[in-house]
Amino acid sequence: MVIKFVHIFVIVCGIAWCKGQECGGELDPEEYSLKNPGYPTEGNMESKYPSNTDCIWTFSGDDNTLFAFKFWDIVIEIGENNSNITCDYDFLNVSVTSVGSQLFCGWVKPEDAIVGVGSVYIHFHSDDSVNFRGFQASYSITTDFDPCDPDPCEDGECGRTEDKLKSLCHCNAGSTGEECEVDIKECDSNPCQNGGSCDEPQKDYYTCQCMPQWMGAHCEVEKGPPCASDPCVNGGICSETEDFDFQCACEDGYIGKSCEIDDFPPCFSNPCQNDGNCTDISNPAAATSDEENEYITRYNGYHCSCPPGYGGTNCDTEVGCGNPGIAYLKKRRRFNTGSILEFSCENGFVLIGPANLTCVADETWSEKMPECVSNKTLSGDNSLSPYASTMIALGAALSVNMVVFTLWMVYRGPWVKLIRRPSASTSDSKQNIHSVSISVSVMDDDVFEDEQNYVTEDQNDLESLSTRSYSSYSKVY
Repeated sequence: MVIKFVHIFVIVCGIAWCKGQECGGELDPEEYSLKNPGYPTEGNMESKYPSNTDCIWTFSGDDNTLFAFKFWDIVIEIGENNSNITCDYDFLNVSVTSVGSQLFCGWVKPEDAIVGVGSVYIHFHSDDSVNFRGFQASYSITTDFDPCDPDPCEDGECGRTEDKLKSLCHCNAGSTGEECEVDIKECDSNPCQNGGSCDEPQKDYYTCQCMPQWMGAHCEVEKGPPCASDPCVNGGICSETEDFDFQCACEDGYIGKSCEIDDFPPCFSNPCQNDGNCTDISNPAAATSDEENEYITRYNGYHCSCPPGYGGTNCDTEVGCGNPGIAYLKKRRRFNTGSILEFSCENGFVLIGPANLTCVADETWSEKMPECVSNKTLSGDNSLSPYASTMIALGAALSVNMVVFTLWMVYRGPWVKLIRRPSASTSDSKQNIHSVSISVSVMDDDVFEDEQNYVTEDQNDLESLSTRSYSSYSKVY
């Protein structure tokens, strides 16, 4: 890019005199020429710069501002002792941020252009004596300079050189060259030791295939006896092989290079709850005998077949309906949604309530459970039987007699006062009352003994049949 600018200077300013800026000011990027006041022209070839002159030109830039300056002519009073370095009298000072400051005087024209980035400061100075024609130069200012555009680096990151004028490629690992165009062959340096072979499957990566008794990234570590580290676990027994390796004889239920893989049947731990039935699921891949499947487990999980009313992977989730009240069933007995219970009673009993119960979608029963009631407690339109009516009437009459007798004993009056021992009389009175009560009770027992026995037997039968009525559930759908 710098060479291109120099060529432009030659073409523009080498054919004809360039238009130049007068003494000092801000450099114009659109101008190409710079010269001191009084520099000769076509009309005045003997012209010289004036005495006591200071011309300062500037331009404010940054790292993306490229400045190039090329001399076409220079005749300026030389310094003391003919030095064009100290330039003690007249001089031209050209300063660029990335390059620094340089003084020019004498009549030897610099061949190389001044190129740098950043801000520019140019100062022309003359004293009060010995004047010459001065200097003429070309310059160029580029405000969007970027040496990494386009990016020249094939496999790396583009940066700048120290003077910020050129691109500098920082290559990725595995590449080298000015533009990172060269692939480094890692295996060319023979990194693998002790007979190991080097393989470079991809750029910037290599592996060492070691001999059996060596290990490490570069086969630099010698192995000990294969079984010295007890590689076999879970009770496995280690033995050495001919290729300096080990093999393990595993206990039942374990497989793997070091017997590290648990291969027990999944149902061994009884995962299915609530009387669920567990079935081991075999792994078809384990049935093959090739080396790739040598350490594949024989099982691929388990399956629980759940009893009615339970679901989930392990039959641990209650579903459906619980026991509606059937006494002889297990307390946690459940029924799936849609199940139907049919109820019926044995001879001599009548079913009160629905004959069928259904476990509906919301996991409740459609009706309350029915009951079996003895025929002897029901007659016709549910009125009392003649026998029961007679017993009630006799009981009422007996109750009336007891009330009358008690009142008579309380209000019999003077007869109580004739008794010489009132305390004993009072005691006898109480005893009589008690005796009557017991008598009545006994009589009641005597009179109705047979009937009560009959009723008691009926009640026992009812309880028995009522209990059996629960077992009368005959079908589950």
